[in-house]
Amino acid sequence: VMVDYTSVPLRVCPELEAADLTGSLYDFLDTVCRVPAQYSSDTIEAVAAADEVARLLDVAPGTPLLLMRRLARTVGNIPLEITDEYVRPDRCVYRVEN
Repeated sequence: VMVDYTSVPLRVCPELEAADLTGSLYDFLDTVCRVPAQYSSDTIEAVAAADEVARLLDVAPGTPLLLMRRLARTVGNIPLEITDEYVRPDRCVYRVEN
């Protein structure tokens, strides 16, 4: 349904290098690293599936996908996390609440 690429600067949370991230990333950043996410900015756009993402999502290269890109920041407007989520629109629905 989704391929997710997430980056967190090691200078923000050096504990990530050896972490077991099977749970919530935001919980880990908040409780272990003491850097809670304060807010994020998200964009959603249509893109064509690149070869690697297409293989992982079991679709043909060039298949239309949704790309949600998120930039989360912590206290002091410090970038905390950037994520690119490639989503099969035939298998997922987004709901946004403010």
